[in-house]
Amino acid sequence: FSLYSFSLSWTGTLAQLTELESIVEPQISPADPATFITFSEITFSAADEKFVHADLKDVVQFLTSRRHGRFSIRGKNGAGKSTLLSLLKETYSERAILLPTRFMNLSFRLDISRQSDGNRLRDVMTEIEALDDIEVVILDEWDANLDPVNVREVSLAIDRIATRKLVIESRHRN
Repeated sequence: FSLYSFSLSWTGTLAQLTELESIVEPQISPADPATFITFSEITFSAADEKFVHADLKDVVQFLTSRRHGRFSIRGKNGAGKSTLLSLLKETYSERAILLPTRFMNLSFRLDISRQSDGNRLRDVMTEIEALDDIEVVILDEWDANLDPVNVREVSLAIDRIATRKLVIESRHRN
């Protein structure tokens, strides 16, 4: 009786897992992530110039023609800035590093776990600056949790990096 009960238990578990798999498995192919970007609500700027782009191909063509410089992406919440940065990271592949807004859980060479957000980000920028194999630095709202002093200091570090690398950033503040 125990063996029979055990067998039924496994049969029931298999049926439940099969049902769960059919629910979790996507029934349709996922949408193209670029469809979640509202390009009309996003602006690109470099120094005193502003650019408007119609689609992902246009943005990629514009940025891949640059070897260095600092380009800011701004737009309303929900316009797709982070999605755009992720797609740009995919485009540049191993030649780029993407630093998300909440980068504290990522593992870097430096021990940054006990530092303030500002010190942590300055140390990470120093480390990124030293990476010779990285050509593109993509920063997602790096200034979101910083005080004005740290925003200024990190911004200066980004300016230094932008003299040798292409920096693409979305900004929380103006």
